[in-house]
Amino acid sequence: MALGFTLRLFQQFYRGAFPPFPMASPILEQFRCMPSDFIPSFHMNNARLFRYGELTRWRITSQSGLMPYKWRYPIVEQSCRYYKEITPFQKFVVATEIKILDDKWIIYNHRFLQYQDDFKIDGTSSSCAVAESVLLAEIKVRSVIKEASGKTVRLLETNAMNDFAKLTMSVCYSTKGSS
Repeated sequence: MALGFTLRLFQQFYRGAFPPFPMASPILEQFRCMPSDFIPSFHMNNARLFRYGELTRWRITSQSGLMPYKWRYPIVEQSCRYYKEITPFQKFVVATEIKILDDKWIIYNHRFLQYQDDFKIDGTSSSCAVAESVLLAEIKVRSVIKEASGKTVRLLETNAMNDFAKLTMSVCYSTKGSS
């Protein structure tokens, strides 16, 4: 089981090394519930949802250009809501939205959606397809970036402020007061 997750992790890391995706829409990743994911009651183990969220964060981190800095990305808080079960061999899509708050917190919202044929699985989506999809589960994750010494990295104070971080911050700060 650990080997399967490790191979999926390397696949996401490898895929993240290619051209960046637009941040204005949710980032989409397609998966399938494999035999190692489901339990004897024939639905996906709830803990596996967190693993799929982790896989999408690895791809985003590798594609963002922030990996070479050798930072750590500890999860501070995460919560999950389950709406419908994911059955064996069912295809599903993880739609991830990212926000950066107060130059410190990275908020990931992973929505597990029922797979539909009109999804574009190239990292972008048709907003109509995402809005009309059946929501299977939702994970909210709050993370920070830490140096090896344990010091929290503030993105605005570093030279690592690439287009990815600038765009996610502009999206977040432009909507921060309205939520």
